[in-house]
Amino acid sequence: MENSETINVLGSRWSLKGMATLFSGSTGRIGRAVVEELARFGAATHTCSRNEAELDQ
Repeated sequence: MENSETINVLGSRWSLKGMATLFSGSTGRIGRAVVEELARFGAATHTCSRNEAELDQ
């Protein structure tokens, strides 16, 4: 199954549309992946970090 197909299947079962998330420590590899996944599921995702330059990326 292709990645976009997987997202469509999961999106039909799981939705965070209309929800908001706040994720700290989102500039590392794992944190960034979590934030991206939450956004894919439709959540308005807010992040924070101690390092503004990394957060801007």
